[in-house]
Amino acid sequence: MGDSVEEFLAKHRTSARWLDDIINVLLDEHDGTAHVREIAEKLLQYQQRDISTIEKTITRRINDYCSDATDFKKQPDCDLFQRVAGNTFRLRTFPHKPDIYDLMDIRFDEEMVQTMWLRWVWLCKSKDNEKWKLATNRQKLAAFVRWFEKPEQQKEYEGVKS
Repeated sequence: MGDSVEEFLAKHRTSARWLDDIINVLLDEHDGTAHVREIAEKLLQYQQRDISTIEKTITRRINDYCSDATDFKKQPDCDLFQRVAGNTFRLRTFPHKPDIYDLMDIRFDEEMVQTMWLRWVWLCKSKDNEKWKLATNRQKLAAFVRWFEKPEQQKEYEGVKS
């Protein structure tokens, strides 16, 4: 993903952010493996929640992308984690970071950015629905960032934000 997209996603969190944060913690481990508690402790410094809540969120997010979970029903390319022991997981692609944005729906945490995203999606689909269907999430995000950074969109975003 281009630098502008990475910078944008660092400022405007998406539903993928928890997954991305977990992956980044595992990439920092010497073998890509960590216990949920260790992951939670590392993420706790960025979250305003108690450790128990963070552990539950991490466990759910990992299980969403772990074929070792009994309720895993996704495609094989969504199998990002391996359970190596109780509440201990390994990143299957370690030492490489998987491309997670094409595995999930894009949803921004910030209401205004989400509203602008939905409007932009509608505009794109109205213009060329077939092209939209063929584009990857990565391509959609890159195009959205270019659109979002235009002065008229920035003016609208900053006007609502302030």
